Amino acid sequence: MDAIYDIAKTIANTEYDQLTPKAIEGAKYSILDTLSTTIAGSTAGAGCKELVELVREGGGKPESSILCYGGKVPVWMAAFANGGMSHTLDFDDTDGTTAMHPGVGTVPVGFAMAERIGKVNGKSLITSICLGADVVLRLGNAGKKGQGSFKWLVNQVYAYFGGTATCGKLLKLNEEQLVDAFGIVLMQASGTYEPVVATGGFIRGMWPAFTSKASAISAVMAQKGIGGSKESLEGKAALFQSFLDGKYDRHFLVDELGKKFYISDLGFKAWPCNGIAQPYIEATLDIVKENNVKPHDIDEIIVFVSDFAKLLVEPLEKRLNPKTTMDAKGSLPYIVAVAAIKNDVKIEDFTVNGINNAEVLRLAQKVKPIFDAQLAGGERGWTGISPGRVQIKTRDGKSFTRQVDVALGNSKNPMTKEQHVKKFKDCAVYSAKPLSSDDINSVTQMIDNLEELDDVSEIVKILS
Repeated sequence: MDAIYDIAKTIANTEYDQLTPKAIEGAKYSILDTLSTTIAGSTAGAGCKELVELVREGGGKPESSILCYGGKVPVWMAAFANGGMSHTLDFDDTDGTTAMHPGVGTVPVGFAMAERIGKVNGKSLITSICLGADVVLRLGNAGKKGQGSFKWLVNQVYAYFGGTATCGKLLKLNEEQLVDAFGIVLMQASGTYEPVVATGGFIRGMWPAFTSKASAISAVMAQKGIGGSKESLEGKAALFQSFLDGKYDRHFLVDELGKKFYISDLGFKAWPCNGIAQPYIEATLDIVKENNVKPHDIDEIIVFVSDFAKLLVEPLEKRLNPKTTMDAKGSLPYIVAVAAIKNDVKIEDFTVNGINNAEVLRLAQKVKPIFDAQLAGGERGWTGISPGRVQIKTRDGKSFTRQVDVALGNSKNPMTKEQHVKKFKDCAVYSAKPLSSDDINSVTQMIDNLEELDDVSEIVKILS
């Protein structure tokens, strides 16, 4: 029997009291982190304002709120707008093993669906986010064997299923309805890697818009009694056959379902750019701070990259000269140049003005990538976030090298609660809706005590 039946049974029958403390904590941090990146994306994210305008033009039944901009639209269109804002800064949660982004695939659509339903309490939201993230991360782990070709943007592909799980749990769908919902979303699942390897655009950052919209529609269709295909994961033309040629590890899909929750080990980003770049940022910062290296002292910066990290240095000429904010977030030369010059990497460095900083662009030209297969950390072509090694050579002949295996934010080197709250406050500065200190404190406190909240729409009211 297709593993989707075991997954559907677990989703239908798992309740808050069965979650582990670490899973609950992981879900809370994922919610806070995703709301952080969404509100910042409302103005700092390329194309977000235009996306919201498009959604508003469509109108429709006022069910769910557009975060930061206000107004209500049908649940799937609110999910479309909010999902679109959530990932444009590439600042959202990231699993270090699979490089999946479960938060943006589950949190925006989860809040939108909760508003449609009405009076959804915090325990229900935590449970639905936890289970939705578990689906994303189980798919990510199962599919690692076949993901080395970088043809499919599996973050997007798997998020269709995670978002559907979140919505299905909130709607209290039974096992049969959940199987149908997954079958329906399979018909919409897509996601090519082309926007990642290409330069010049920014649609790559909006993939959660598509997954969130489809997730909401699929769950509601199943609730209405519309049937879907029954073998959405392992059928002859289902998920793993269509996208990975049948190369996957099934045990990740079914082992310890309802007992082991992968969100417990979720990682987060300390800096607002591609997850692959995080250890390179930390390595660069360590070198320049510990050795008092000034920008004018630098003769050359060498970044050692594996197969995965090559995505951020090829084609080199374009990576050295990013033309859009999303290109800058995917350019390792630009990112390490920012870190070396500013002793930090912030949202402002990826704005339209920020990416035209002449000093940063000049230093980026001194960045040289060297391939090192050993950094991949495994025999397969896809091993998640690899270590980052940086060497800085100075004009006086000195050389400094640092390798960071696990960057700040990884589950093995976690951010503190205070750092999570600070990230939310930093992101709130960019919200299209001005947020007062009281607003910010209220939201962070409500999420910190989410299991006690009677209606999660209280959070949405503040943010929209």
